[in-house]
Amino acid sequence: FERVQIANRMAIFLANVLLAMAAVAKVGVSENPARSWMWQLEPWCAMVEPVWKDTVYQACALGGARQKAQKLKHNCPELCSIACECHHIHAPEEWKPNVSACGWYESPTKVEQEYTAEFAFAVAVVPAHWSGMQEWHSAC
Repeated sequence: FERVQIANRMAIFLANVLLAMAAVAKVGVSENPARSWMWQLEPWCAMVEPVWKDTVYQACALGGARQKAQKLKHNCPELCSIACECHHIHAPEEWKPNVSACGWYESPTKVEQEYTAEFAFAVAVVPAHWSGMQEWHSAC
């Protein structure tokens, strides 16, 4: 129970940081599983259009090994362009835990926590491009 309370406080703190960034015209973005309970917390529920966007993507479409629906909450309209769906065939047991040589269960979710190069590149380059375009427009 204590871990859940700590995680909830951290999620609310992050949402408040993103809101503060948006207030000074900076890009804010957070990523979590699409079905995460985090998205149901206040102030996440209050982060709505037109400022805030939700972009859902399948992790395997951006280099992940398994099909996992992920969601970005952001205030950068160009990040909507990375929304993508899976077009692969997946084994039904891809999320089944493995048993190590020592007899320990190893969950596939641990491997899927790591960001792929494709995802990291998109989330870095797209907002950088958007930011540059905002500066260019304001200079005109």
